[in-house]
Amino acid sequence: MESYRLKNIVIIILLILNLFLASLLLNFRLQGTRARQEMMEQLNALFTSNAISLSDDLDLNAAPLTSLSVHRNLEEESAIAAMLLGEAVTAEHQGGGIYSYAGSYGTVHFRSNGNFDYAPVNQRINDPADFCETFCETYGYVPTDPLSSSTDSFTATQYLGEHAIYNATVTFQFNNGYLIALSGSYISSSNTTPVAASSSLSTVDALVQLLDYRNETGVVCNSIQEILPVYELQSGPSASLQLTAKWQITADAYQYYVDCSTGAVIRA
Repeated sequence: MESYRLKNIVIIILLILNLFLASLLLNFRLQGTRARQEMMEQLNALFTSNAISLSDDLDLNAAPLTSLSVHRNLEEESAIAAMLLGEAVTAEHQGGGIYSYAGSYGTVHFRSNGNFDYAPVNQRINDPADFCETFCETYGYVPTDPLSSSTDSFTATQYLGEHAIYNATVTFQFNNGYLIALSGSYISSSNTTPVAASSSLSTVDALVQLLDYRNETGVVCNSIQEILPVYELQSGPSASLQLTAKWQITADAYQYYVDCSTGAVIRA
């Protein structure tokens, strides 16, 4: 009997504890929601006073990315060349960080800055849209526009996970069912190292940096529609490559990129 009562007491205590923790968690969430609402109201007031409207869909809770040092992967470059040429070929080192892959249709060149190009001769592609879609899915690109068999040019942006490397793109050119040119950038995600940053700007910090830039330059900006974390491909000395963390801010007239470390703003 005593054991039964003790068990009931323990159960009641656990229930009370769970209710207390649940109420505490709910209170924290409500406080966080109120803080976000107040921040959005203050931000709206600041931008409204500067004749700029903010979209209600802005995600101010998005976290900044971490800049990465990246290293080229010759095996992946060889695989891309084989897919484009339709055959596996041996790389030839041309010097200066340039590797070339010569096949029956032409030669694919890869450079140390991440760029590559291919100008094939008489390479017929039965379904250009399917060819581009397969390439994009295999190597982490997302088309900028919907693929269509009636289009002679396709452009896609490379992604690292869920985030775009906004200036790493690839463009395919076709003519009457023949692939006539391909050029772009490819960055391997297999070997990356985080780069230490002195600071990491939040979404709010980035928006304020853009407001300062707009007021200093006088550039036309009447509304902010979207803010996203993205990477920018940068090449440095000794053929080193870096993916620099940026905020991509889409406005009514232009697109802007704010450096997450320095706060520097550039207009696309």
